[in-house]
Parts: sequence; structure tokens; C-alpha cells
Amino acid sequence: MLKKRYRLPARTKLSNSLHLLNLLFTLRYAKSKSENNRFVFIVSKKVNKSAVVRNRIRRQMSEAITKLLLKIKPGYDFLFTAKKDVHGKTTEEIYKEIESSLKKTKLIE
Repeated sequence: MLKKRYRLPARTKLSNSLHLLNLLFTLRYAKSKSENNRFVFIVSKKVNKSAVVRNRIRRQMSEAITKLLLKIKPGYDFLFTAKKDVHGKTTEEIYKEIESSLKKTKLIE
């Protein structure tokens, strides 16, 4: 789990946000006034009805971000919305998709 300073409340609306579509998730990001990057992972019941599965997907995405945290440029808020295809993927596959998405947005070196 990410430390509290890296978490963004789920109800936060990102103003002037940019987005990137992916096979596994939709990424919305915006410049923040905070010096830390903040992340939120949304997995709806459309992905899977089981809360156990949805929480596992959140943990997998959170773990991938934890590995990438030092490489990401500071000062951004990120909102990841999972799609149905993310169910059944390994943590390594999710990590690669998140890394490639952040490289496309030029927020990672």
C-alpha cells in the first residue's frame, strides 16, 4: 500500500487533466500544487463483482506504482481507472503497462 502522502482521495476531481487510454486502464493526470505525486486506483463493479478481486487489482496497481515511484516526475496527481481486461493479469503485466503509459506521457525517464 502506498504511504498516505502518495494517496489521492477517490472523490477528487482533476481539473485540466489529460488522459491516456490503455488496454488495461484509463490514466488521467494533472499538475498538482503538492510536491509529491498522488495516486488513486478505481476499480468498479463492472470489472468484477467480487470485492476480493477488485481489491487485489488495486493492490497490484499500487505495487507497480511503488516500484516506479522514484522514476516519476514530481508534482502530479494520477487517477487510474481499471478496465475489464485487467482481471486475471499478473502484477508484472500491469507493471509493464503502467510503465509504458507513463513513458508515453513523458512523466518517466
